[in-house]
Amino acid sequence: QATSSAEIRKQQIIDAAQNETKKIIESAKKQIENEREAVKTSLREEIMPIAISISEKILEKTIDKNTQNQLIEKFLNEIPDIKEN
Repeated sequence: QATSSAEIRKQQIIDAAQNETKKIIESAKKQIENEREAVKTSLREEIMPIAISISEKILEKTIDKNTQNQLIEKFLNEIPDIKEN
């Protein structure tokens, strides 16, 4: 009977250790995912101004005054459509 109690206790300890291991792994996975999302957000915040700046420089070199005026006119004509939606 002592052997049976020892075996039961041994199995309880093993089960508890396995459960604790699962909890630690799940917690680590959640932490990694949270950090991953934080990094993605941070990168977006850093990259957007750079991308906009690059786009502006490219557009300044590739769009002449006439094209620029046409784009502005088109944008202004679309404003009422935007307000309706």
